[in-house]
Amino acid sequence: MDLPSRALTLVEDLIGLPRFLAIRRSLKNAGAGAFRTMGYVCRDQAEKIGDRIALRFEEETVSYGAFNEGVNRFAQLLSRRGIGRGDVVNLMLENSPAFLMAQGACAKLGAIGALINTHLTGEALQHVHATSGAVYGRGSLPPVR
Repeated sequence: MDLPSRALTLVEDLIGLPRFLAIRRSLKNAGAGAFRTMGYVCRDQAEKIGDRIALRFEEETVSYGAFNEGVNRFAQLLSRRGIGRGDVVNLMLENSPAFLMAQGACAKLGAIGALINTHLTGEALQHVHATSGAVYGRGSLPPVR
């Protein structure tokens, strides 16, 4: 990345930083029962209408029950790695149901899923990882099936 691009990216990051920190603070202070996140809604829908289709992606369909199970598998993996409320987790996955399951897992744990563009490489990707504040962002998560 050339110097002007790096400078522009830094300025953009600095401008957005107070907002992201405020969101992180709010999530950390709110606690699990203060509001309904995707994780809670996911569980409720799985209990109420678990066999109905929640997602259609290309040729694949995923029921609410299967989606919640996938979310729980991701959440267990992240939890075993010490991820909890207020932590930032970099998510760099191709568009798929697994991507949404990983985001749902972050919500269930009270963590913040930072969505990372899969086209980033090299210095740009290193910059995102370095500035996100993520506690887990290297490697890939195992398949959920």
